[in-house]
Amino acid sequence: MKILQLLFIILLGLGSYAQKADLVTDRPDQTESSVAVPVGALQIETGFMQIDNTAFSSTVYNTTLLRYGLFENTELRLGAGFETYEDLAIETEGLAPIMLGFKSRIKEESGFIPEMAVMLELTMPYFGSDDFAPNTTDAKFLASFAHTLSDRMSLGYNLGSVWSNETINQNWVYSAALGYSLLDKVGLFAEFYGGKADRFKPDNAADFGVTWLIVENIQLDLSYGIGLMDLSANDSFLSFGLSMRFFK
Repeated sequence: MKILQLLFIILLGLGSYAQKADLVTDRPDQTESSVAVPVGALQIETGFMQIDNTAFSSTVYNTTLLRYGLFENTELRLGAGFETYEDLAIETEGLAPIMLGFKSRIKEESGFIPEMAVMLELTMPYFGSDDFAPNTTDAKFLASFAHTLSDRMSLGYNLGSVWSNETINQNWVYSAALGYSLLDKVGLFAEFYGGKADRFKPDNAADFGVTWLIVENIQLDLSYGIGLMDLSANDSFLSFGLSMRFFK
């Protein structure tokens, strides 16, 4: 009850803040937006995810992304979370690896030319619980693009790469999400995404979900996804989240 009361107080307090720009989040879909948060704004995107697979199950609690507007069109990013993991051999839980990074929008949309942004994220070694923390610095680079298709429909897509020094491996990642504004404050999306690791077949998946803008700077989301390959990393997942923006 105390958690619900605290959340209610936060919602009432945030509702009094003036909105200075549209709230654009990087959740719940896998496609990162091509928009950075405004200068001086702190955006918190957090949630819960349940992942199921024939070989294991995993739950990520309070998977949180902090986004801070450092310069115009450039943001700093900090990610963390708490994870449980269980398979036939082990059962463990603890802090997930910490991520540091930035995103910068490099071009606005103009006609057929999409809005463009670049993003770099580094997973910090030795931060987090022993069972989850990597021993080396992993890096993820993404190029993000966005098209406005109509007053209510948009298309976003990413192309990038993930480097893991621990496994000396490079993975290609890709995604495309189609968004539709059903109502002024309710949006729907459907998405295809995946990755291709060295010496392995592509691992593709799809998801869909809904977002609800409660007030101008608070958004709820719900999404569900399924793996599309026989040996997909995730057979299915269910995610629920909350995004909030604070201004200085």
